[in-house]
Amino acid sequence: MSLPPDLAQRTGAIADVLEDVLARWEDEATGSERARDGLRGASHALQRFRDEGLSTARPLEPLEDAAACVERALLDVDASERALFEEARAEIVALRLAALDRIGPGAPAAHGPKVEVGTFRASVGAPSLRHGVEVPPIALLPPELQIDDEPDEEETQAAPNEWATGLALETPELAQLKELARDTMEDLGVLGGLRRPLPEEPWTAPVQFEQRLLAQLDALFALARASHPAQPKLELIRELYAYVTEWAIPDVARTFSLAMSLACIDGEAAARWLMGLLRSAHPRTHEAFADALLLGPSPAIPAAIAARLTSTEPSRALVTLLEVARRRGDIDPAAVAVLFAHPDAEVVEAVACAAVRLPKAMAVPLLTDTLDAKDARVSSAAAEALAVLGVVDGAEALRTTLQAHVARGGSQEAGPAVVRALRTLACLGRGEDAELVLNAARVVPDGLEWLGVYGSPAHLDVLLSAAEGAGTPDALRGLEHMVGGIWDIDPKRLARDPERTAEVAADRSRRREAAKGAPGRLRRGESHKGAATLVAALCDPEARASYRADWAFELTLATSGERVLVVEDWISRQRATLEAMRTATK
Repeated sequence: MSLPPDLAQRTGAIADVLEDVLARWEDEATGSERARDGLRGASHALQRFRDEGLSTARPLEPLEDAAACVERALLDVDASERALFEEARAEIVALRLAALDRIGPGAPAAHGPKVEVGTFRASVGAPSLRHGVEVPPIALLPPELQIDDEPDEEETQAAPNEWATGLALETPELAQLKELARDTMEDLGVLGGLRRPLPEEPWTAPVQFEQRLLAQLDALFALARASHPAQPKLELIRELYAYVTEWAIPDVARTFSLAMSLACIDGEAAARWLMGLLRSAHPRTHEAFADALLLGPSPAIPAAIAARLTSTEPSRALVTLLEVARRRGDIDPAAVAVLFAHPDAEVVEAVACAAVRLPKAMAVPLLTDTLDAKDARVSSAAAEALAVLGVVDGAEALRTTLQAHVARGGSQEAGPAVVRALRTLACLGRGEDAELVLNAARVVPDGLEWLGVYGSPAHLDVLLSAAEGAGTPDALRGLEHMVGGIWDIDPKRLARDPERTAEVAADRSRRREAAKGAPGRLRRGESHKGAATLVAALCDPEARASYRADWAFELTLATSGERVLVVEDWISRQRATLEAMRTATK
């Protein structure tokens, strides 16, 4: 049986990467001899697999040899090269499993009878759903998962968990599997943090980290698949749990490794694990659960969240689950209606924010009733949600909040309700709010950025005066929103480069003159055309990550909640959503 074209292409791609590294090492006279031998061996084995195809007596042997050679090279490579070699190893493992599925029930395997292991789909852009992964009963979860904020020094390393560590006699092969799995878990946790761009980075910058994260996920699940009866089996969930609970301090990266893996497993058992872990997890790790529950493909997640929202969960867990439900758009109406009466104001605030994803006929009455809440954060969240849904009562309530703060001269600290009111009214950009937004921006900390978001040419002189005087960061950001260009350049750096200084001065002068004569709102120096302008800004691959959450919020306001972009989602899914939006707004 000749090698199918898709397998031949994948094999060639892996070989090309390894050969490129080998050529670079030889050109630069770097790389140890052992690592070079490993690369040569892996390249030759991959070439043999391409030449021999699947018709030999031992068709998978070349891939096993290639994986072993890469493993040998990994023992002696620089830290900067490890990620590349680990990805190559994961790709070879995935390729072997894909080839195994093509061989057929009657064909010979490498070391004995074939074991039916099902289809293993590589993750591209977003994780693949994993079937048939063994998930032990949640009843085995030890109750003492809650972690102290400040553990004693001698308690930093937790007492061994016999259930989790499984210290029974193990073969050298199983020990090696566990070691490989642990390395993969560590990489998975680190990459979970790296996929979040820094505020000043382009939002597309972490795409390489996302694909590496997906490769590590594939590798981890591949290690848990026994393709032969004699091969030791890794109990993945037990190993992940042992990895997370071996330290008594909350660790977001370790938690993400476990939560993300569970969120990729089909079935209710994995979803129950996620809910059980979240219930007793330290608040510092809730961010990891929120990410995993959004990013994971498990179809059991929405039902599991809905069930927990109607149970007696801790308030902090409810807030996290409501945030996940808002991001996913999977809102259970019955659960949300009940939670509007929850005694914890933080939970009700989260419910009000999530209610924008409910049917409008249901959301509006619930939110309107909440406008009179005693807690200012709750009432402002309800007002914001109503404004998103296009209900005038919401915007009017926000105006009242902002007018009261301005009337006091900003003498009192601008709490979350005041900031929320300024942000929403600036994003709405209504003509009748021009004076109110201007006056509020002057007394609310960092308010000049929202003046720039409002984008009225009449306010340009205020922003220019603040930027060219004290050079406050919010004024510089506001100018970037309104007229575009780069305003937050360090003056000392400019002073050392007269040519660059002249270029910047000319650009700023041109933008000033163009903005002063512009009719209507401005966004980055162009006429603000509502949703079309916002979609274009969100599509820009060089757009700063720090701006996109506010642009996405403004887009929901401009479309009365019809168009929602979740900026925490996979970059591939954001791109697909934006492409659909761009087509719809043409």
